[in-house]
Amino acid sequence: ASFNVRTLGGFTGAKIPAAAATELHIDIFGMQETRSNGNMRECSGFFRATASAEGGHGGCELWIRKGARVIDSGGISVPLTAEPISVLHAEPRNIIGSRIAASFRIIMSVAQAPSNSGSTATNIADWWIRHAAIIATCRGSCVNLLCLHDVNQHMPPAVGQGAGDLGGRATAGADDAASACDALG
Repeated sequence: ASFNVRTLGGFTGAKIPAAAATELHIDIFGMQETRSNGNMRECSGFFRATASAEGGHGGCELWIRKGARVIDSGGISVPLTAEPISVLHAEPRNIIGSRIAASFRIIMSVAQAPSNSGSTATNIADWWIRHAAIIATCRGSCVNLLCLHDVNQHMPPAVGQGAGDLGGRATAGADDAASACDALG
């Protein structure tokens, strides 16, 4: 799951998404616009990795429930490691982390792309090209990639859940997001 929270409000505010994730049985989630300070913490049974906000803007976080399990390629439920998240890359608009589950590794990317209202088409395209390259570098040969992105684009009403290799296909102005994700394979 991915949430744009528009300010988390410190440790007390962090308890709100933790309670919601617990109630909804969400084991892994990302948040954008947290405006957090970048300290990795634990909160309400979750490991939490943060990318600091810059000038009061941005801030991304990746949360993983302690004891979370994932399904491997053989359909078997395996636990993620009990260690905190390994942060591979962090900046105000994205954080990329890694965890091990049994015999495989998973890369998780939380990002907030620039919006149409505040950026030019060139800036948006450049951001996606750069972000896709960062993911590719962090990913290396790892085939397991989870993208928890706020792409800041309008999605057509009939997009559905399976409308592309790595998520939705979007209307005009969002081709950069779709192309960048598709390039990751």
